[in-house]
Amino acid sequence: MELTGLDRTLIPVRFSLTDTGCGIADADSGQIFEEVSQIGKTGFGGGEGSGLERAISRRLAERGGGEIGYQSALNRGSAFWLDLTLCVPPQPCVSETCGMKRIETILRPLPAPPPEASGLRILLAEDTVTNQIVVEQTLSRLGHTADCVDNGRDALQALQSRPYALVLMDIAMPIMDGVETTRHIRAIEGPEGRVPIVALTAFAMEEDRQRFLAAGMNEVLTKPLSPDRLAEAIAVQHGRNACHAPANHSDPMRDERGRPQVAIDPTVLFDAEPLDAVLGSIDEEILPTLFERFRADVTEPIGNAIDGAQQTDVKVVECASHVLKSVSGTVGAVALYEAAVALNDACRSSGGSQDRPALADRLMAAGQRTLMCFQRVIHDRGFGSPS
Repeated sequence: MELTGLDRTLIPVRFSLTDTGCGIADADSGQIFEEVSQIGKTGFGGGEGSGLERAISRRLAERGGGEIGYQSALNRGSAFWLDLTLCVPPQPCVSETCGMKRIETILRPLPAPPPEASGLRILLAEDTVTNQIVVEQTLSRLGHTADCVDNGRDALQALQSRPYALVLMDIAMPIMDGVETTRHIRAIEGPEGRVPIVALTAFAMEEDRQRFLAAGMNEVLTKPLSPDRLAEAIAVQHGRNACHAPANHSDPMRDERGRPQVAIDPTVLFDAEPLDAVLGSIDEEILPTLFERFRADVTEPIGNAIDGAQQTDVKVVECASHVLKSVSGTVGAVALYEAAVALNDACRSSGGSQDRPALADRLMAAGQRTLMCFQRVIHDRGFGSPS
């Protein structure tokens, strides 16, 4: 990295990366930053990969007012560079540079569970590692022990191998989703079939909630999930312990379509309350791991959404945007969450096809800013380097 100029508020910076690999032939030079291009026999690993990451990098650079380019010689290597002009605020702070509502220095302690609802063994069925980390750590702070599985089939096997006081069930999982898994559980005779099941989901519409309850779930909690709501749901369901007694836990902050009832400032990347709860639940030494998993869980579906929007593959875009709703909601990344909701709504709407490419671009920009901000938050707590 080198500074290419300096004034009081704007710093032109060049980031560069040089390798001594196979290089790029002149005939391929015009394809490097094209959408879904592969430089095959002459470079980039013999044709492996989609090339999508280079197209995304170009879009992100241009959206940030920068420029990306390269120099290369076949069989000698390549040098890639990114020019950006960075803005330095007069008094830098996390809330200003990240566009975040202020995070309290002293985090609010997690609620103490009632004596009869502590020390429970809980099965968590969730396929996203970020969500697994946050929920498992929250349960641990509440005095419970969690066993994690990442699909419904493994959840069924776990239930038949040992008793659980409660199941926390994601909905969109591979192999077997949460609704089908719940129906299989309810078909089991004996106490295993009567275990309380609480949905943890990014499906927030009332019709979705009714569908989950009809499948045999006891309660539906939507993301972002606060420790208070989770602790209360565990206490209520453990005390009830009956498979057909759903609790009325509609979210007062959302309307019947699952959208927030209060306007969200588009300049705010994180809502302090859910992020505060996450940071208060996680052991500090796990924070760098949480960020790396969050980055992986965000980057892949954003790439899938961009790719799907370009190829007009609605199912791919809908699936990717739903994953992003779930992950961003868990940590209170409201800008990314809202971008994912808008794209997901466009996929579920018959008239949203024209909006999808622009919404996918908005999603990509929100993802970049969110990752930079989250990394700064982790850095300010003494881990890693700021972006």
